[in-house]
Amino acid sequence: MSNKIACTSIMCRRPWSFNNAHEQLGHPGKDVTHEIVKGLNLNMEPGLMDTCWACAVAKVKQKNIMQFSLHEKSQVSVERVFLEMSSV
Repeated sequence: MSNKIACTSIMCRRPWSFNNAHEQLGHPGKDVTHEIVKGLNLNMEPGLMDTCWACAVAKVKQKNIMQFSLHEKSQVSVERVFLEMSSV
């Protein structure tokens, strides 16, 4: 058994555009994208990062989290427990 993974889309030696690298590596931030490309010893075309539509939509959806509760406080201890999973 070999622990190597074949990934032909990453192993090509043509230079990536910054936006293409950002999308194919799973939408990391600008600095992380540079580190991954450098760590994989790949070529990247010089240039700036354009606004990523998928990341912009994700940021907008992040802000829809309700910051307060309309529920009345329970009088019985440990009757109801509310957990905010988005901050974990």
